[in-house]
Amino acid sequence: YANQLDVPGVHEFRVHVRALRTLLSFAKVEDTFKSVHKLLSPLRDLDVLSQEWEEIRNPNQLELTNLLIYVRNKLVEELQSHDFKKEMEISFLNLKQPLELDDEFIEARVKQWINKLNKLKSDSYEETHQRRILIKKIRTIQELLNLEEIDQKKLTKQKDKLGELVDHHIMLVQLESFHDVDNPDLQAEIEYFKHLIKRSDSKLRHFKHDVSLYHQERTKLLGGKFARLQRQMIDASVPVLLIIEGWESSGHDVVIRDVIWELNPRNYNVRQYHFYDRFSDDYPVLRKYYELLPERGNMMILDRSYYFKLMNDLDSPIVKRSELIESFEKLLSDDGMVILKFFLHVKKKTHKKRLNELRNDKKRSFFITEVDEAQYEHYDKFERRINKILDKTDFSFAPWHLVSAENLGDAAKEIMSLSIQSIHDSLRKDNITQNDRIPFTGPYPLIDLDLSKTVDDETYDGELKSLQQEIEELTYQLYLKKIPTMIVFEGVDAAGKGGAIERLTRTMDPRFYDVVTISAPSQQEKDYHYLWRFYQHFPPKGKMVIFDRSWYGRVLVERIEGFASEPEWERAYGEINQMEEQLSKQGMLILKYFIMIDSDEQLKRFNDREQDQDKVYKLTDEDWRNRDHWDAYQDAMNEMLHRTSTELVPWVIVEGNDKRYARLKVLRDFVEQAKRTLNLDD
Repeated sequence: YANQLDVPGVHEFRVHVRALRTLLSFAKVEDTFKSVHKLLSPLRDLDVLSQEWEEIRNPNQLELTNLLIYVRNKLVEELQSHDFKKEMEISFLNLKQPLELDDEFIEARVKQWINKLNKLKSDSYEETHQRRILIKKIRTIQELLNLEEIDQKKLTKQKDKLGELVDHHIMLVQLESFHDVDNPDLQAEIEYFKHLIKRSDSKLRHFKHDVSLYHQERTKLLGGKFARLQRQMIDASVPVLLIIEGWESSGHDVVIRDVIWELNPRNYNVRQYHFYDRFSDDYPVLRKYYELLPERGNMMILDRSYYFKLMNDLDSPIVKRSELIESFEKLLSDDGMVILKFFLHVKKKTHKKRLNELRNDKKRSFFITEVDEAQYEHYDKFERRINKILDKTDFSFAPWHLVSAENLGDAAKEIMSLSIQSIHDSLRKDNITQNDRIPFTGPYPLIDLDLSKTVDDETYDGELKSLQQEIEELTYQLYLKKIPTMIVFEGVDAAGKGGAIERLTRTMDPRFYDVVTISAPSQQEKDYHYLWRFYQHFPPKGKMVIFDRSWYGRVLVERIEGFASEPEWERAYGEINQMEEQLSKQGMLILKYFIMIDSDEQLKRFNDREQDQDKVYKLTDEDWRNRDHWDAYQDAMNEMLHRTSTELVPWVIVEGNDKRYARLKVLRDFVEQAKRTLNLDD
């Protein structure tokens, strides 16, 4: 709590508190330690004050700082009055009985230190892995005590060993969390406790049969709980993306089979990413990612994912792709998706053993791939790369869980247990209250627009033909150079978007472009993130897609009509800018045209359509309803144009009262932008 207030001296205080905990965890409070009791009073004062200040949310920082300094100094004096290493050894030698730990204390302590262990960073992949294994063992033994089906009398005898194991590991973590690498005494202490952990661990092997019974019961219990949670997930329309990555020999198939055993198959899908990857590299990177997203209320389980190539291509850059993945997963998380990421880890000798088993099995030997062989041959290189990627993409909203796959049954249970907890937490999450939105106060790009601009017939006819001839050649050059092109048309109703598109495409080879008209989303499209349906149309290299309306409906009609909540459409500005920036940096030419007409011109065109049998189909009740909200749409359009016109992908605002002027302006800009992209500037 104090740390959140950024109070001076907090770090040193916490270091010394950890040191005191280390002493008290194993020391019998005899005469040599009775002076420690003097510290309990200021510590209690500190605790009470912090609770009071948290309730009133108006802490006296000076008072807190002074108290911190006082307690810190007392701790320093106490610690300096003892020979740290000597006292620790004495306490263990004199410890005739293990610490008395009841079940509630064990459970609370286990959860506390498991959380701390999960947050620890280490440069050593193997060290991190071993810590996770120990976490699993602590969990397993602790849960054994609570199963009625197991012989409680026999297990009660193991309780002291559990307490010993837990406290030994707590000691190790405490020491490592603040030890000085140059201090030989602390280094020796760490090695000493590692030895104690190993000794305690060996004692736990004596009830192997009970553990086997536990695993059977645990699998059944977890499977049933996971199935019940799946039904809640469906009712709450919460989508879940469950990613299973890992070494090629880590048993993905067995683990996934056990995880889904009790689930309703109508509400989950399992996909193998590298087989399901039907899109070539000609398409935008994220199109492949969007293709594998779950619908709301469903679960998508990926056997390998968009991390697969990143982990297994030792030469590909990590940072850029990691940033792309971060933005993608953040976008999904903000939309309510639960993202669960698991990496199945096996040691090199296990990897070798499983490869040999496959080689010797004629029915399964075809499963061995070049990646299997490469991972074994260059295990250390892959391990370092995987560790970097896991660290780089371990986000608070989508964390990685490292799971030991030495025992596949244990791995499946751990994945189920962690998944249950994450989904349960998501379902219980309170709605976050948004701060009041700051009203948009300008600038207003449309307010000073000169809509009186016109062009005469002779100029229009001559320039139109010339521009269209250039467009025909430029489109062909874009195709030859494999430059994907995306053109977006937005504007008020009846502004002339369709007419501009017709003139733009008149001389293009129809095999090189598609025109996509966007209307209200279908029910299926509503079950996904709002950008999902647009990614289905994004062009491959060399092709062009023209959108007659687009994703900007999120901040226009969905905002005005209330189809999107304020946090959703407010978030969309940044999401859209990010998407367009990513596509542009991947080499896509993106052009955005907003065609504007005034209210009188719109009414005139509505009336003309109503009287023209060939155009009356263009006029809908929605057009009239939108017109009733003219002022609201003007506010939304101005904010959209200001907030989504970026340096990489700017808006071109087109004066549209004169259709001919608007069409020429669009065609001129396309020619200019295409030439610049093709390096054909005059």
